[in-house]
Amino acid sequence: MSTISGVNSSNDAWAAASAKRTEHQKKMFAKVDTDGNGSVNQAELDTLVSDISQKTGMSLGDSKELFSKMDSNADGNLSSDELSEGMKQLLPPPPTSVDFAQSRGPGGPGGAQAASTSYDPLDTNQDGTVSELERLAGALKELAASDKGDGTASPAQSEIAKLAQKLYDQISANFLDQTSETSLSAKA
Repeated sequence: MSTISGVNSSNDAWAAASAKRTEHQKKMFAKVDTDGNGSVNQAELDTLVSDISQKTGMSLGDSKELFSKMDSNADGNLSSDELSEGMKQLLPPPPTSVDFAQSRGPGGPGGAQAASTSYDPLDTNQDGTVSELERLAGALKELAASDKGDGTASPAQSEIAKLAQKLYDQISANFLDQTSETSLSAKA
C-alpha cells in the first residue's frame, strides 16, 4: 500500500509542478499582451523583443520575421502556445547549475581571469567531473587540515587529522593524476 501511495504523491507533485508552469506561462503572456485581448500582436512582440535585447544584450533578429515564424496558424495574432513555443526556439535553454557555477568562477563575469575554464578544485584531472575518488581525496585533505597544529584540537582530532593526511597521501600517490596532485594540494 505504501508503494501505491508513494506513486500517488509523486503524481500529485508532478501535477502541481505542471499547474505552476501553466500559471507562470499565463502570467508571462498577460504581461506581453498589454491590451488584454488574449493574443499578442506585432507591436506587442516588438516591445517584447526590444525588452529582451535591452536586458540581455542579445539580438533576436527582425521581429516581423519572428512574428511570421511564430504565427503557426497565420491568423495575424500569437496565442499563448504560439508565443511560448516561439520563445523556446529563440532563446537558449537555461544553463545547468554546473554551467552557472563555472560562469561565476575565475573566468566568469566579475572574475579575475578572462576566457579561462574553471574546474572544481576537487576535479584533479580537470575532466569536468569529480569522481568518487577525487571527492574522497578532497574530504581527506579537508579533514587533515582541520588540525591547525595550534593546540586547539583534542588528541583524538589530531590523530584523525594525521590518519586523514596519510590516507590522502596514499590516494594521491597511487590513484590520482600526479600532475593534478600538486594543483589539488595548492587549492585545498
